[in-house]
Amino acid sequence: MEAKLKGHLELSKEMKRGLASFQVDEKALSVDFSNIMSRGHSRVSGTFTHNISFLKNAGLPLDGILTAMCDHGPRNHTITIALQSGSERITAVFGGHRLSAEPPKSQLSVSLKHNISKIKKHGIPFIVEAAGYYENFTKKIAAGLTTTVEMEQLKIEIEKKTTGSAMEISLSLHHDVGGLMDIVPCVLEVACSGESANNQLSGLCNGAITFHHFETPARVSLNGSMFTSNFTVIFFGYVSFHDVFACLQLHATTNIKPHVKIDFQHSLPLLQSLGIARENQVKVSAMRSDKYKGMLGIVLGPCSLKADGEVSLANNETDTKWVLTFRNKCVSLERMGLPHAVAFGGSFQQNICNVGLLMNLHCDGRTVDVQINTSCEHKYTLQGMLRHSVHWLSQLGLPFENSVLLSAATDSTTEGILLLQAGKCKLKARGDLCVQNKAEWTLETETKCQLLQDLSIPTQSRLTGFIQKDKCQAELLCVLETEGKTARLEVRAECKPKITLEIQFRHDLPQLKEIPRENKLTVTARKQLKYYIGIGMKSGACELQMNGDFDPEKKLQWKMFIENKCQTIQDLGAPVKIDGSGYVLMDKMNLDSQTLITVDESKLQGLLILKVTDERQELDAVLTHNIQGAADVGIPVRMLVDVISEKNSNFYKRLIHFCVNSKQITEELSFVQKLDVVSLNYKLTHNIEALKTWQIKDRIELQAILNLKVIKSFSMKVHYDAHLTVLEGQIQEFETSTNISGNFHHTWPWLLQARVPSSLQIDVVFQGRNTTQERYMHIVAGETSITYIINSYYVGHRVDIFCQSVHSSEALQASGYPKAINLTLSSQRSENKAKTICEIQYDDKDITVTMDVDTDFQLYGIFEFMAEVKHSISLLHHLGLPFFLKMTIQEVLTENEIEGALRLTYEQNTNFSFTISRKKDQQGEELNIKALQTHPFFLQYFPSAAELSSKVNYDMSEAKGKLYLRMEKRDFNVTAKLTFTGTSYTNVIEIIQTMSQLKILPRQLVFMMAYQKGNRTRLLRHIALWDGKEVKVTGTYTGLFPKLSGGHDVQVELFHPLSIPFPWHARVNLYVKHSARSHRDDLTVIWNEKDQISVSSSLKFGRDRTNYRATVAHPFNYTLKQLEVHSLSERRGRKYNQQLQLTGNGGQPADIRLTLEDKSKMNITAWDGCMTLSSGQLQRVLSMEHLHACGSLEQRSALFNEYLDLNWDDKKFKHNLTYERNQFLYPDKFQFEAVLENIFLTSCAKQKILGKMETNYSSCLDYYMSFEFCDLPNVIVFSGKHRLNKDDIILQSEGRFHLADHGRDEGLIGVSLKNQSTADVKNYSLEIELRAFEDTWLGLTGTATSSSVQSQILVEGIIDQKEKVKVAASKGKECFQYYMGYLKGDLEEGMEVSACTDGQQMATINTYLNINGERQENMGQMTLAAVNGSLSFLAHGCGNPVLKAEYKLNEIGSLLKAKLMEKMKKFDGYMWRFRRSVQQVDFLSEAAGWPSIALQKVAGFLHSVGRAVAQVWKQSGIGQILRSKLPLYLDKIQDIVQQMQNELQKPVATLKDAYYDVTLKPLDEVWQEKTEEYMKKIEAFLPKIVKDVWLMEPIQVALKVVKAGLDMTTQQMLRWAEAVFSRAVSKIRKPLLNLYSFSARNCSVAVKLPVLPKADRSLDLANITNYLIEEKLMRPLQDLYNINIVAEYYRFKRRMMESPFEYHAMLMGTKHLMTFDGKIYDLTSKCSVLLAKDFVHNTFTVILNEDTSNSRSLYVEMNQTVISIYPRLKISKMYNFSFMEENCQVLDQSLEKNTTNSRRETNKIEVSNQKGVSVSCDFQYDLCTVTLAGWHHGISAGLFGTNDNEAGNEWILPNRSFTDNMQEFTESWQVNKCSLVQKKVKPCPTTAKQNICEL
Repeated sequence: MEAKLKGHLELSKEMKRGLASFQVDEKALSVDFSNIMSRGHSRVSGTFTHNISFLKNAGLPLDGILTAMCDHGPRNHTITIALQSGSERITAVFGGHRLSAEPPKSQLSVSLKHNISKIKKHGIPFIVEAAGYYENFTKKIAAGLTTTVEMEQLKIEIEKKTTGSAMEISLSLHHDVGGLMDIVPCVLEVACSGESANNQLSGLCNGAITFHHFETPARVSLNGSMFTSNFTVIFFGYVSFHDVFACLQLHATTNIKPHVKIDFQHSLPLLQSLGIARENQVKVSAMRSDKYKGMLGIVLGPCSLKADGEVSLANNETDTKWVLTFRNKCVSLERMGLPHAVAFGGSFQQNICNVGLLMNLHCDGRTVDVQINTSCEHKYTLQGMLRHSVHWLSQLGLPFENSVLLSAATDSTTEGILLLQAGKCKLKARGDLCVQNKAEWTLETETKCQLLQDLSIPTQSRLTGFIQKDKCQAELLCVLETEGKTARLEVRAECKPKITLEIQFRHDLPQLKEIPRENKLTVTARKQLKYYIGIGMKSGACELQMNGDFDPEKKLQWKMFIENKCQTIQDLGAPVKIDGSGYVLMDKMNLDSQTLITVDESKLQGLLILKVTDERQELDAVLTHNIQGAADVGIPVRMLVDVISEKNSNFYKRLIHFCVNSKQITEELSFVQKLDVVSLNYKLTHNIEALKTWQIKDRIELQAILNLKVIKSFSMKVHYDAHLTVLEGQIQEFETSTNISGNFHHTWPWLLQARVPSSLQIDVVFQGRNTTQERYMHIVAGETSITYIINSYYVGHRVDIFCQSVHSSEALQASGYPKAINLTLSSQRSENKAKTICEIQYDDKDITVTMDVDTDFQLYGIFEFMAEVKHSISLLHHLGLPFFLKMTIQEVLTENEIEGALRLTYEQNTNFSFTISRKKDQQGEELNIKALQTHPFFLQYFPSAAELSSKVNYDMSEAKGKLYLRMEKRDFNVTAKLTFTGTSYTNVIEIIQTMSQLKILPRQLVFMMAYQKGNRTRLLRHIALWDGKEVKVTGTYTGLFPKLSGGHDVQVELFHPLSIPFPWHARVNLYVKHSARSHRDDLTVIWNEKDQISVSSSLKFGRDRTNYRATVAHPFNYTLKQLEVHSLSERRGRKYNQQLQLTGNGGQPADIRLTLEDKSKMNITAWDGCMTLSSGQLQRVLSMEHLHACGSLEQRSALFNEYLDLNWDDKKFKHNLTYERNQFLYPDKFQFEAVLENIFLTSCAKQKILGKMETNYSSCLDYYMSFEFCDLPNVIVFSGKHRLNKDDIILQSEGRFHLADHGRDEGLIGVSLKNQSTADVKNYSLEIELRAFEDTWLGLTGTATSSSVQSQILVEGIIDQKEKVKVAASKGKECFQYYMGYLKGDLEEGMEVSACTDGQQMATINTYLNINGERQENMGQMTLAAVNGSLSFLAHGCGNPVLKAEYKLNEIGSLLKAKLMEKMKKFDGYMWRFRRSVQQVDFLSEAAGWPSIALQKVAGFLHSVGRAVAQVWKQSGIGQILRSKLPLYLDKIQDIVQQMQNELQKPVATLKDAYYDVTLKPLDEVWQEKTEEYMKKIEAFLPKIVKDVWLMEPIQVALKVVKAGLDMTTQQMLRWAEAVFSRAVSKIRKPLLNLYSFSARNCSVAVKLPVLPKADRSLDLANITNYLIEEKLMRPLQDLYNINIVAEYYRFKRRMMESPFEYHAMLMGTKHLMTFDGKIYDLTSKCSVLLAKDFVHNTFTVILNEDTSNSRSLYVEMNQTVISIYPRLKISKMYNFSFMEENCQVLDQSLEKNTTNSRRETNKIEVSNQKGVSVSCDFQYDLCTVTLAGWHHGISAGLFGTNDNEAGNEWILPNRSFTDNMQEFTESWQVNKCSLVQKKVKPCPTTAKQNICEL
């Protein structure tokens, strides 16, 4: 393989030029380019040649010309790249244009064009064009993109407009790209607009989508709006395509009655195939009044789902009832198993001591009932029942009936009974518990169930035991007896003089046969000089023993010994003995560690040494063992690691040595830098065979040296096994020359096989002066060499260039590259001539190109150009270039004449000439073109001679033109003549041709058109001669146009002899005549002298008469061939007659007559009229023979009357309407009468309707309406009266219904609303009366009063005169009262609830039983008060009043329900009789049935509601809870609180004692036991995941070291836990003192909570509840719960000791401060002040700043991180100053990579660091706290004082003096004007400037 590279480069100010060629074997690539640059224009052009096959296959030609141009101006930038080879061309253009400045609009265009078929085959089209624009100004943004791929185009445009609060966005997409037709629509147009107002947000989108051209677009419409005033959202979307559509509607409201409704309709087949119905609806609504109601409805085509829910709460919220129903009307869902109807109801009742829960489920006829009741009056009882009729539940094992009973006493000796029955299975259990000096218990069970017996559960069992504790000793005993067998568990523990735990378990139960009969575990621990621990375990014949010690004082020494005497464990592979020891020694610079472990006869030993200095780091590690099993599985017996690293400013050295048994690997690296010399040495050696298989040889060396002195050089040597590679280079520069040399040498066989020579040498010389330049390059590769020489000479206007290439490569010569090539280029310029000669010679071939051109060319003158080519290359001749070619161009240009000639001369007298001449004068112009050619190839397609001439002459009245074309012996001649006179115009065109290509046209063709104008005549004539045949069209107009009066005649005539389907002779005549009193129009169309169409009309009108007649006739074969219309209108005085006749084909006419008569008089308007119709020929169309109608209309000043009498055939209709307008104080009257005969197809032929109404349109309305039917014995009458705003009446309405002959009212509805308000009291009343027939009557009255003192609402429902239901509610300034009662006769009973509060410190609720308006019994009371810095809650009440209230409410409900049902039954009977009386009239009979249907639904509702309410109340168990369970719970809470107080008052000295109190186990022993247990689990689990045996020993050693570290830190961790737990418990104990008390005698409970008020806020009920729960109770519990031992252990690693206390300072609001030592004072300064700062280590700074918005902000700095907290704005910002010296950088709020921790909650933020400093702010209570850990003792100063537990030095000043003046103390710590120096901080981009103060 042979590679060659040569190149040449020329640089000058005007031009840059280069030449490069590269050859590998027979493949070569040569490039020649030049660059010309000017202002605003750059051009790079060049040529290339190659013979590379893959470039040719890709479409790149073998040779070509490459051109790149760049033009740039103030508005345009264009880049053009073109590649051309022969006729093949590729052009790419990139352009940028600035179309306009205002508004700014820019355009970017790209185009790619080519004509290369090979590139087309690769997928690149012939033409690709793209243009995009962008326009942006104040209220409009527009952008577009247009792409053209050959004949296919894609266009996208988008535009955005903004106007005020409105916005419009439009998008359009158009394309005809075939590949995108099925993916992207061919047309997409979308226009969206939106607008936002104060309370409304709306938007609208319309669009059209078309997937294929010429189809109807699919329309898309989306419309939505949102109203914030009533929280309403409306959305509408519509899509249509042909007859396919989809529509989506959404309506949502979240006001008083929130609801959501979604409708979706479509006709899409695809959605229907997926199962989506054509019409769908989803509706969700909710309502809250006295009940919570919700509804869900889903409609999916024929399927519908509906769910209703209702929840009702009693006033005291102890009685809850609910009902949930579900209905399914879908066959498909029913087949899937979804039930048809489901109803779920229930109730929950609770009083002081009783709780009741009742639930029932109905599902398609199947029921499930659940009932649970609890009581706690004398003893705690629980009863439960479950019944069902669901078969699949019984198949799962649940019987149809189940019950449970639980009873337990509540004294010191607790006894309990449990009875459980499930079908036929019964379970009985009894137990007792006695707690005195020690706790003893007994539990006995008895079962009668075959299923339990099959599971080996005994029928009888007994469990006894006790637990006892005495100071430092504890004992537990538990014995289980069943069927003569026993199991015994004993536990003993003591803590002095050593910690001991002993557990023993013995049994003889067959169920536990897998567990040995005797088991024992012993654990002991003690501390003397060391820590000792011992663990012993015995289970049957197995025994384990472990002993160990740990000494943390002497370099962390440890020992352990484990002995295994269990054969079973030994059989599993566990060793018999394990003995281990070790130590760890560590200081700041060194680490020394050693471990020795002996397992039976095997040993494992490890050594680790680490040494670190500033310039040297050393690591030595050794691990050895003699474990044969580990060695057998591949674990090395010996491992060694040595790492040494040294570095300084001039060198770096590294040595790595790794040894595993006998295998080793060594790596050495050194790097040295000295002034101008840089060296690098690398060496890698190993004896590992596996690396050799990966081609990593056992020896690899690299040496590199770079010399940057005067003579620059570079050398690199690489040894890879036995192979060598050398690369060297050198650059030497002189004043007029530069020498570059390079050598390459290698011994690689694979490179030699790839024909890369073993040695390569390159020499390059650049030498030259101002006018002479020389370039020399010599390349030697073995015996082959190649030399390039380029010389250039520049003097004046002469340029000479010489290039030479000489080589000795046989491969290049075989591929056609000559051994020697010479190129000579000479260019010379004189005064008016320029001549260029280029000559190329190689071997015996040459080519010469000569060009001469004039250089002084002017606009008017002579221009000559000559080019000549001579060559002797047969290849070029074969490609079409002759051996001799000469081209001459001449041009002569004058003011009135242009002459030009082009002549090409080939070899063998072959030539081509082209001449053109043009002459021009004042009256004409002449053009002549001639072309001659004798080339044999072109003679096959083009004539040898062609001539074209044209001539035009013109004057004032005539213009002539002539065109003559001659091609060899064929002619084409066109002559035209145009003549103008005063009243005529003539145009003649003649064509004569002998062209064979125009055979379709005749040899002679003449067109003539003439126009003449006379006095009243206009003539237009057109004649065409087609080979002698004449076609003639003539048109004549006679008349006085443009005047309309008089006659107008138009005649058109056509004649032709052609054989076409059109009449050979046609004539059209139109005559129109108009005068003052008549009009006449006649139209006649005649063709072929026989057929005609005639249309005529006439109109004559006189003073009182108008006559119109029209006739139409035609010869076509239609039903109606002749139509005649005749109309006559007459007026005689005040009477008008109109007659119209229609006649067709001469038949019987249809006659319509209309008569109107005006009978008006002074102040009276009156009209009479009649109309008569005789249908005649229209009888079948109108379905009637005769029609007669008469009527009258009369209008006076106060009366309007209208009458109509209509008869057609046997049908009659009469009606009369009268309106009477009265004076101002009297109402207007309306009366309507109508009589109908034979109108309806019923047995009754006559009906009569009468209606009357009187109204003044403002305050009164009376109406009367009667219906009389011949089938009914009585007249039906509806009447009513309505009054508005009369005196104190706001609304009074009364509607009546009766039968005319009865004389009594059958139905009455009355409503009255009155306003009896005064200036001080507003009083409104409402009365509603319902009466049906005689004895059915209901009434409802209501009163609402409101004054400045009290508001009251009273509602009474009157069933009879002696029975009423009362509901009342009143609200005063401090109280709210509610009352509900029932009055029957003289007795009134009811319930009263009152709630009072003063709004600040007290709130109370009372419930009374009221009889005859007097309070008889207080059923319950609750009081909440905040007095004297505490919050108290009092409540009392018993179960009997609750029971009475429940009974009384049930009684009222039953009476009310019975009365209403009785009323509805009577009303239903009356309506049934009335319905029978009107059964002959269908619509009355149906309407009479509507009240009965409504009453049935009301009755069903009352029945279901009453039953549901009672059932829900019963099932809820609220009454049971209030009566029995609540007192029991309150009593239990009392016991719990008392127990907590007793426990918390005990001093908990250490965490060990607290843990021992709970678990009876010392914490030290538990710690040791757990660590040993987990160590065993890990050791047992390791063989499962670690398959390499040799890794087991180092892993086990690491585990032992970790365990030793954990044991070492155990005591310190226990000390820390003791301090943290004590602080948490002390915070809980204070809020629980005197917290809760309960008295069972009168069921009273009292809660009292102490409260510290927040800063700047009063102590009221609205603020203290959250503070108590969150800060006083939940926060200490949460702190105790969140203690994480593992997290604290990692903190312990940083510091060996934990401080037992913390310092706290508090900022309350912005005025009150509490110092670290507990002093509280007020802050009077409004300036920025320093609260606290670390003056020792500068770890924190806290400043209270005055913000510009007059609100304080807290400035905190930790670890070069600044946090600004705005408590009142509830926001915080964070910055970092550690990356830039004087700048800041904004951090993310997460701060994941920062040492400062930030935790943000909803109303709280906390910032802390790892050094025990934290700042927290509670935004809800406006409190900020600064906490310092104990090790920061005495480092802080500021307005928070000093944290040294010395209250006497709190008022310290910055100069370390003290003061008693608070003003002086505050001003001394100001940071604006004090001795502190402000640190200048540059502001962040988005934050204000922060001030950091330093001392």
